[in-house]
Amino acid sequence: MADAAGITGFHVQSLYRWSRLGTLPTVRIGRSVRVRRADLDRWLTKQQRGRGRRR
Repeated sequence: MADAAGITGFHVQSLYRWSRLGTLPTVRIGRSVRVRRADLDRWLTKQQRGRGRRR
């Protein structure tokens, strides 16, 4: 998750929160939470497309 935080610029705790809420697609391996790079890229693209539409 720390690598994903470095890539996105978001705080690690924000990524964990979005994972718990189901907003960010993650995979649990034991007690570890992982984000696939392809899923992260797709999620970031989706987030960027949604900007500016809410008012």
